[in-house]
Amino acid sequence: MFKRLSSILFFLSFSFALQGQITIQSNGNVSVNKTLKVGNPSSSYQQLGVKCGSSCGSSFIKYGIYVTNEDGASQRYGIDSRSLGSGSNYGIRGYAEFGSVNRGIVGAASGSNSYGGYFTNGIYVSGGITQSSDERLKKNIEPLEGVSILSKVLQLNPKKFEFFTKEELKQKGLPSTYSTEGTHFGLIAQELEEVFPELVSNVVHDINQDQSEQLEINSEPTLVTTKAINYQELTVVLLAALQKQQSDLDMLKAEIEALKSQLGIER
Repeated sequence: MFKRLSSILFFLSFSFALQGQITIQSNGNVSVNKTLKVGNPSSSYQQLGVKCGSSCGSSFIKYGIYVTNEDGASQRYGIDSRSLGSGSNYGIRGYAEFGSVNRGIVGAASGSNSYGGYFTNGIYVSGGITQSSDERLKKNIEPLEGVSILSKVLQLNPKKFEFFTKEELKQKGLPSTYSTEGTHFGLIAQELEEVFPELVSNVVHDINQDQSEQLEINSEPTLVTTKAINYQELTVVLLAALQKQQSDLDMLKAEIEALKSQLGIER
């Protein structure tokens, strides 16, 4: 009985000890209650922190790395990756090939205040950006035309501007991710909303994201809403206005030619 009780106590104490983090060193040594680190300093050309393979066997879905991160924190990251140093740095690099469908990186989000991709700086693409536009996906299709479109477009006020610096945005209680250097051209969302409210959306940010290391566990997010413009659909509105303007010009030209003909004026 005493041996059994001792074994149970030893097992419990060992289990509680394992609740700490684990360090796996490059020499194979393992220590408890430290950050997990996996290193491969033996190669000067290529160094791998973690290498995972899922090439063995057959299955419907295979994961190189599968991460679940649930409640118990103010902010949760499935994977937080940072690359710092000289040369080229890539936070996350995705590559896919040899399949009937290949996607280098796939992002999806559900619920309110959700975006499949959220970027704090510009986006560069070498192959262009496409948006779903198949007729089979749409309903309530109507032509975008009429005098009102042109008159509304003429109410827009293009501006040039600069964004506040990160420090200025933080002082104003706004997300510092909007800080971009240089002069920019565009519209003011609040002004556009008065003319084309369909092209303006509200974006909710957690401004605590920039100071996650100073937050207390389970602290509430600090949410701030800013306005954004759908410039991609705005181009369709401008196209409709251009077509309306050209139609008016063609009609005026026809009237002028008719008057010239009546007056016997040659071209």
